[in-house]
Amino acid sequence: MKKFLYRRSVTAMIWLAVLFALNPVFAKAAACRDGNEDMETKQDPDALSGYRYINPDLTAFLSGIYTKLLDREFDVAGLEYWCRIYFTNEMTLEEIIENGFLHSEEFESKDLDNKTFIVKMYEAFFNREPDEAGLCDWVQRLGSGKETRDSVIRGFVYSEEFSKRIFYIEKPAVDLMIFMGQSNMSGGGGNAAEAPVLTRGAGYEFRAVTNTGDLFVLKEPFGENENKEGGCDDRFILKRSGTLVTAFVNAYYENTKTPVIAVSASRGSTHMKEWTGGISLKEDAAERLMCAKNYLEQNGFGIRHIYMVWFQGESDGADRTSADAYKRDFEYLFSYMQGYGVEKCFLIETGYDLHDLEQEDQEKIEGYRAIMQAQEEICRESEDVILASAAAPGLQSRDDKWCDGVHFNQESLNKIGREAGQRAGEYTVNGQ
Repeated sequence: MKKFLYRRSVTAMIWLAVLFALNPVFAKAAACRDGNEDMETKQDPDALSGYRYINPDLTAFLSGIYTKLLDREFDVAGLEYWCRIYFTNEMTLEEIIENGFLHSEEFESKDLDNKTFIVKMYEAFFNREPDEAGLCDWVQRLGSGKETRDSVIRGFVYSEEFSKRIFYIEKPAVDLMIFMGQSNMSGGGGNAAEAPVLTRGAGYEFRAVTNTGDLFVLKEPFGENENKEGGCDDRFILKRSGTLVTAFVNAYYENTKTPVIAVSASRGSTHMKEWTGGISLKEDAAERLMCAKNYLEQNGFGIRHIYMVWFQGESDGADRTSADAYKRDFEYLFSYMQGYGVEKCFLIETGYDLHDLEQEDQEKIEGYRAIMQAQEEICRESEDVILASAAAPGLQSRDDKWCDGVHFNQESLNKIGREAGQRAGEYTVNGQ
């Protein structure tokens, strides 16, 4: 969790400033950094008090580790010590468990058999009993020599399940983003197997339709089953098979070090006028965004920014929607979303239908160019709409798209998403 070190230091500094003002004894103790202090060193709890009060969830987690791994209650000095080690950035939570507890003399002296060892791993890392299949698999691997206890520990430390648990414990500040548009945002031509691996801790999906009570580690196809009748619904239009969202989130996180909570709100074959009237697309998108925002706030997550990512325009280009009409309708849609807290829109410029390029259908080609012109003008004229990627118009070969000539393949989606995420991240950090 080194990615959260800066924010965690700031949180600690704020709390410590208060404690220094109220408790001179604490200030003196905190100034002393005994790097060789053992977990079980018996120090005056009053001299150490403070760190264990910063994050109650973290303190509860660490106190539970004593019970689950060492089979005893925590001692105050030891618990305070590990909280201090965490909040002063000397170890991550994963390192504390692995090096401070699992490799401690106290734990290793228990000389546990393989089954008991695995059961304790499940209890400590996942806060649950092992499933029978998982338990048997790990025990078999240890017994056959395919795994060592160190490799098992690393497997649990870097597992998706534990990563998510840590996310809920640390509750870092997040950026909430709603991904809106038509079929290329839905990923109609993608392939989840060819999407990039998500950077650990970079993003989570909030499923505003299928499960509003949890966050899910971001996976492709993003938004696979997030269909709502009468709203953003692709069930009878296309199969969501792989999107640009993971590539976007990785690039954004690389620049900002802030996790993204991603919400899906796209529908294939839509015109701009359908987003401003007719079927309830904008209402559905706003409802999904508010649902995610409420969930995050109710669960103690701080939201730094709320953004909209927009990738749409092919249908308007094919039907030769005028640039003025497109701009007018987009401005209305964006204003509507601003009313629900959206600060900025990162716009991904639309591309061409390869069939029209190959057939040299000048009317349709000019239609696409009119939408591209409109999108570029929107970004020039509004400080709140940022052109995140102009890569799509240049992807004009059969190697760039799926067989239908309209939908970008996963390689192209990765390229577009990476460029858009990098630009969005740079803008968020630098403000330009």
